[in-house]
Amino acid sequence: MRGKKRRIGAVNKDEDPPDHRVARVAVITKKLRHGRITYHFFHWKKGTPFAADDQGIYNRLTWWEQIDNGQQLTRNRKFLTVVPVVLYLIASHLTDYNQPMLFLNTVAVLVLVIAKMPNMHKVRIFGINADI
Repeated sequence: MRGKKRRIGAVNKDEDPPDHRVARVAVITKKLRHGRITYHFFHWKKGTPFAADDQGIYNRLTWWEQIDNGQQLTRNRKFLTVVPVVLYLIASHLTDYNQPMLFLNTVAVLVLVIAKMPNMHKVRIFGINADI
């Protein structure tokens, strides 16, 4: 340590302070939890979410398929599709696009956005979550 003077409390530019690492993990954890919960409720759970007076006509549809009576590309569906993308951009930026957080974030947003596409309406991939 002879030629260089180091200031007390100086942080190496290549290293993040510990609180930044914790914040990054918190951001990506929150984003992944949001993705898992929204996927479960919108694209996995079937039937009527609240009222039971529909006489079973929605028992074979997920909540996403029930929104706006199945009509595609409505304002509600567009908004609910944009939300995970915006959260993806925010989480990616806050984590400085570091691996593996960027990879996990990208996989989560791809699963959510692909499930919301009009081509996937009433489609069960490999028969998963299909009615028997």
